[in-house]
Amino acid sequence: MLPRWARCGFALAHRDETIALTREITHAKPDDPRPAFVYDDAVQHNAVDPTLPLPADKIQWIQEQMVKAGQLEGAARSEGRDRARVSRKGTSGRSATD
Repeated sequence: MLPRWARCGFALAHRDETIALTREITHAKPDDPRPAFVYDDAVQHNAVDPTLPLPADKIQWIQEQMVKAGQLEGAARSEGRDRARVSRKGTSGRSATD
């Protein structure tokens, strides 16, 4: 099976096949306009992006918030070599080993 990003790319490049498959999966009638409407709306509004860009600034902000909240023990480096370790504390504040 192809990775999700590859399937999205195929779907974006093959409108008719994607709509036909959607109708088959949802048991929609051949004249049902909804699958085509949803497809066209998603494409028009760029709701699907097969490149899956990750907003680094938002990820950095979330990481900082998790460090402040004690859910991460340290910050990950941008190169990805020194990743933050997830704290083993649960919501009760006790360690998972307590």
